[in-house]
Amino acid sequence: MGITKKKLILIITGVIITGALTFIFLSQKGPEVPTPTFPTLEEKNLFDDSLSLFEEEKYQEAIEKYQEFLNKYPDSLRADDALLSIGQSQRYLGKNEEALSTFQKLMDNYPNSDNIPDALYHSAEIYLFVKNRPEKAEEYYDRILKDYPEAERWIIDNVNEIKPEISSRSFLLGADFLFYEQKTKEALEKYQEFLNRYPDSSLTDNVLLHIGLCYQRLKKNDEALLSFQKLIDNYPNSIRAPDALYYSAVIYSEKNDLKRVKEYCDRILKEYPDTREWIINGAKKLLEELNK
Repeated sequence: MGITKKKLILIITGVIITGALTFIFLSQKGPEVPTPTFPTLEEKNLFDDSLSLFEEEKYQEAIEKYQEFLNKYPDSLRADDALLSIGQSQRYLGKNEEALSTFQKLMDNYPNSDNIPDALYHSAEIYLFVKNRPEKAEEYYDRILKDYPEAERWIIDNVNEIKPEISSRSFLLGADFLFYEQKTKEALEKYQEFLNRYPDSSLTDNVLLHIGLCYQRLKKNDEALLSFQKLIDNYPNSIRAPDALYYSAVIYSEKNDLKRVKEYCDRILKEYPDTREWIINGAKKLLEELNK
C-alpha cells in the first residue's frame, strides 16, 4: 500500500519540527570552552630553569628567568606560579614595594588561583613587619581566614598565631613614636602600660629594652639596669639581649664598676659574636679603655 497524501504531509511536518528543535537546542548552547593546552617542552624547561634558580636562592637571576617565561608564555597555566615566585624573590631581596606590586598583580589577574592565599600572606607580612601598617596586615589576614579557610595549613596556623599580636603591635607603634619624638616620660608610661596589657606578648623583650633606654635618658640608671637585666635573664636568645648587655656596660662604666663592664663586654663577644657591628665595636672600645 502506498503512502497517502496525509501521511506524507505528517512525515514532512515531523522532519521540519525535529530540525527546528535541533536548531533551537544548538543555538542555546553556551560558548565553546577552549581545551586547555598542555605546555610545550620548551615552556616546561624554561619554567624548570626558573624554579631551579629560585631554589638555589639566586633570586635576581630567578626573577629575570621567570620574567622571560611570562613574556614568552603569557597565557601559560603556570603564569600565576611564576608571579608568586617573582614576588617572593623580590621580598627576599628586600624589594618590598616591587613584591607588593607583583603579589597584587597575581591577585588581580588570577583571582581563582590557588596561590592567592600565599600572595595575601606575604603581602600581610610586608605590611606588618616592614611598613609598620598592622591595620593593613590585619585586613589581609582576615581575607585569608574568611575567603580561603582551606588554604595550606602552615598559612592558616601562622595567621592564627600572628593575628592576636596585631593589636599589641599597633599599641607599640604609638609608644615608639613618642620615644623617637624624644617624649621620654610619655613613652615610658606607654611602654609600661604595654606590659600590663600584653604580658605574654612576643614583643616584651623589645619593650623592656626601650623601658631601660627611657630610664637611661631620664638619668635613672638603677631603674634602667633593672629593665636591661630582666631582658637579659628572661630572653637570652632575643636579638635585643646584646643591646641590653652593652647599655648596661655603659652604665657600669659611668659608675666605675670595672668588673661589671668587663663581665658584660666579654659576654657580648663570647655569646653574641654575630650581633650588630656597632655593639661589637662598642664592647671592644670599653674593654680597651679598661686596659689604659
